[in-house]
Amino acid sequence: HDNGTIEITSNSIYSNLHPKNLVDYQNERSRYHSLSDGKAFICFDFKDKTVNLTSYQIKSNWNCDGSYNPKSWVIEVSNDGEKFIEIDQHKNDLSLNKSSVISTYKIQKNSNKFFRFIRFRQTGESTTSNNNQFWFVFIEFYGQLNCMVNSK
Repeated sequence: HDNGTIEITSNSIYSNLHPKNLVDYQNERSRYHSLSDGKAFICFDFKDKTVNLTSYQIKSNWNCDGSYNPKSWVIEVSNDGEKFIEIDQHKNDLSLNKSSVISTYKIQKNSNKFFRFIRFRQTGESTTSNNNQFWFVFIEFYGQLNCMVNSK
């Protein structure tokens, strides 16, 4: 994000805990934190590249009781940043309900197509009951990267 290779945005950022922190794999205390509005999304724009996403990993936060981690979300893809297609869904998934755990998720609806945008969108409360804010340490995507520059 900082060097301009990709752009990471969100509609819900608590304090200075920007979603770009999710790709800072060298800093264990770096993190993204949403507001408690329950409608957070994080969008990864690969700019002049496209991705065929096959799986992804998320590392939960370091709260000793596993609180405030994502529990219900979807992964969506798009080529225009406006019309998104859902390719993965998790509802009441407690795999991140522990401190500093890394969980890997295989894409449920893999179409073998390449997309410019990947969006992580919250669809329910966090692992803390009756709470809509969440925070986690990193997300990492796996699949194929197409580095062909789109000509216009």
